Amino acid sequence: MKRLFVLLLVLLAAIGCNQPEEIVTHRIPKSRSNLDKFDRRPMSSARRDAAPTVPTRMVVGLVERSDATWFFKIQGPVDQVNLAEPVWREFFGSLRFNDDAQPEWDLPTGWSEGRSSSMRFATLNLTSTTPPLEMSISSLGPNQNLLDNVNRWRGQLALDEIKKDQLKLVEIDFDGGSMVLFDEVGLASTAAGGPMMGAMGGPPDVPDQPIAASIKFESIEGWVAGPTSSIVKARLLKTEGDKKAQITIVEMPAAVNKWGENVMRWAGEIGITKQSGPDLVLRTSKVKVDGIDAQRIRLIEDENEQATIALMAVRGQSAWFFKLTGNKSAVEAGEPEFDKFLTTFKFSDEN
Repeated sequence: MKRLFVLLLVLLAAIGCNQPEEIVTHRIPKSRSNLDKFDRRPMSSARRDAAPTVPTRMVVGLVERSDATWFFKIQGPVDQVNLAEPVWREFFGSLRFNDDAQPEWDLPTGWSEGRSSSMRFATLNLTSTTPPLEMSISSLGPNQNLLDNVNRWRGQLALDEIKKDQLKLVEIDFDGGSMVLFDEVGLASTAAGGPMMGAMGGPPDVPDQPIAASIKFESIEGWVAGPTSSIVKARLLKTEGDKKAQITIVEMPAAVNKWGENVMRWAGEIGITKQSGPDLVLRTSKVKVDGIDAQRIRLIEDENEQATIALMAVRGQSAWFFKLTGNKSAVEAGEPEFDKFLTTFKFSDEN
């Protein structure tokens, strides 16, 4: 019996060794865990900041005219921008504005013209450098705040903001005018949007801003405010399932914006390619926005998944664009709301 008892103890011990180990948890105060030191910003920001930075030189020629403010921007590794300096200075000297208030220039040897877009008047490729650099040419409305632009560019180079009495820019003459030159060296990311991307797409980059004080309108039920900028004065978004639509209000210089050219661009953006530009423009109707004459076009086709309804109104030296765009079904469903929204829109004299 004694032997049987001992054997039983041995068997019980063996069974106990095969049982899973109990997991014990301990609650550690955050101040002792070091978790409070971790960056809680969105992943996109953390990844962007984690990208390596390199010494970067940014040069922006800014031309202020009564009809628009023009930006000629180049940036990249310091040695490459330095190498190209004699040529881009020669380019600035060749600058002139034609009777349509658009810039013209003599294209330097080794440069080529690249893509343009609704946000960029032209792109010039400096193929003589390694890596190649870009100069972006873009415009905004007149009377831009020079100090704000300078501090924005300084921020892109990881430089501190300056005050108005510290603003010191060089002035360069060209045929029929002059420009001020922002020229600084700092650190910029090599990730997308960094110095390797040259001058980047379109006008100077700007953070999200509140809806512009220069406009007023009534909100639309079911639509939420989206990101804005110095160009996009207001943005409203609506999502139903996988269908999305947005309303945007954009201000651009009137001198460089023609109705027909914009119609053709909008058509191309949503895949309408079977109709010629003149045929599309014939679909224009006349409407009013806050008592101002405007042109309206409805770009909705059965065979296209995307659609756009757009208006353009010229007020002073600015061209104002009102667009409803997105999935075709979402645009069609949102059209009555868009039309009602436009009846509530008012220009304001506030700045």
